[in-house]
Amino acid sequence: MILAHLIEQAHTTQDGLILIGFDKITHWPKLQLETLLKHHIIERSKPAQSLVCSGCEEACCRPVHLFPGMDRAFIVCDLRSDTSQVQVKLEQLQQWQLSLRAIYQLLSEQTGLNSSLLRSLPISWQRVFLIDAPCLTIDTDYLHELSLKMHPVNLAPINNSFVLSGDYWKITFNQKTVMIKDTKGIQYINYLIRIKGKSIHVSELYYAINPKDTTQTDDTLSSMTEEQLNTEGFSLSNLDNRFELLDKAAITSLKRHIEQLNDQIEEATEFGEFEALEKLETEKDQIIARLSSDMGLAGKSRLSSSPIENIRKNIERRISEDTRKLQNSFPEFASHLKTALKTGTVCQYTTFPDVFWEDIEQI
Repeated sequence: MILAHLIEQAHTTQDGLILIGFDKITHWPKLQLETLLKHHIIERSKPAQSLVCSGCEEACCRPVHLFPGMDRAFIVCDLRSDTSQVQVKLEQLQQWQLSLRAIYQLLSEQTGLNSSLLRSLPISWQRVFLIDAPCLTIDTDYLHELSLKMHPVNLAPINNSFVLSGDYWKITFNQKTVMIKDTKGIQYINYLIRIKGKSIHVSELYYAINPKDTTQTDDTLSSMTEEQLNTEGFSLSNLDNRFELLDKAAITSLKRHIEQLNDQIEEATEFGEFEALEKLETEKDQIIARLSSDMGLAGKSRLSSSPIENIRKNIERRISEDTRKLQNSFPEFASHLKTALKTGTVCQYTTFPDVFWEDIEQI
């Protein structure tokens, strides 16, 4: 693991700081690098003033000179007569740094243990950080067990919590903390936990997370030409009645589009393309919301099933996908959700006497 190796290196330095050069960082897995940067575990540092010269096989570490006022840099080589200046790309001067202080501060925030206490523990860093995009998981169980073994009086229980910080949720459950990217599925789970055992209709849950914007109008159709409308299966003769916009051809077109989205969602999930997955799911949500809003009156044509049924399937799929992701990084919480969550036309989070959630106000 990259982070564990970096921390071990930092412990060998006098100030707990280590620099990471451009050549090294470009070989790191992109998702792991993004996670470390997101949580400020590594940060930008000053440009390097020296580099390993690539002018010959000697690979000497030489000072880098910058042309004043120009975006050019070079190394002067005085060891060989056939080499005088070796050009350097400016991006090669980029550096990042990791600080032990930042690491211990992060661990303190997520475990509740004092930073000085954490510094005193003989921590095996390979066990602490588990990076599995889009999660940054800290094994707080291990740290608490180690703290209890070394300093029994310093261990304090941590309440379960569900806190949104930027684009990530910090979820603590059963003494373990995980940071996971904000998604619709996690938002649905959070909402059900917040209402503390109350049963709600699936449409109420959907619109609690996806509120209707009554101030906006959809000008998609008005911006289309007659040919485009016909291609998409919309009949101009029915434009005087909003609830009769969709004829049989339009329904077929929308059904085909949703099938294509489902195929793309399945493929994005399989290959871990989380950004693309979020966009595809958002597009599908918008179609479902529009159907629910525009096609639910007077028995008008529907897309294979009622809007409520589409909403139910959408919510169940979102929750199921995120629960599967949690199974890898946070199995304790995933198992709890499988027992406590009820989804369907009526949704509910079943409360347990021994499970208390902190900082979650009742709605």
